[in-house]
Amino acid sequence: MDGEPVPDGHDETGSKQPVTLRLDADVIARFRASAPGWHDRVNASLRRALG
Repeated sequence: MDGEPVPDGHDETGSKQPVTLRLDADVIARFRASAPGWHDRVNASLRRALG
């Protein structure tokens, strides 16, 4: 699965970049509470918002 995140959550293609982003505490809490992999869900939500 080229380009897919590997099970430990690291991007094998190197296409993702670490960033510092300030989000509301309740937003982070909702993503974290939903299940492991919350970083990927935040990324997917931002992609959907971009259209």
